[in-house]
Amino acid sequence: MIKLLALGASTSSSSINQQLASYTAAFKNIYDWETRAEQKVWQDKPMLLLSTSPGPRGAATVMESGIATFPRIGAQLAASFSLPSFYEQFSKNGIKDLTHSSHLSDAISAFANALNQ
Repeated sequence: MIKLLALGASTSSSSINQQLASYTAAFKNIYDWETRAEQKVWQDKPMLLLSTSPGPRGAATVMESGIATFPRIGAQLAASFSLPSFYEQFSKNGIKDLTHSSHLSDAISAFANALNQ
């Protein structure tokens, strides 16, 4: 499934969520089976990796796992961004905190630059 999505795209963005300090069971199951069939699941395409959570770490554990493992399976990790304390930091108008908003803009710019290479 992941490979089929990646084949038709020139880029990739992945938003990963965390459950019990790891990938969700559904994502982990798909991820495990996809890497058995094809090691380069992400097809060597630029990726923007995103995460958030209601807690103060912003799904940091699963983000660290993605940063460590996705490049080994074909992600050209251009940038990543994690938003902590989602319910306090985000509103219908976007990210409330200027520092986090700036970091997201930087990540998007880095991703855009990777697309132009």
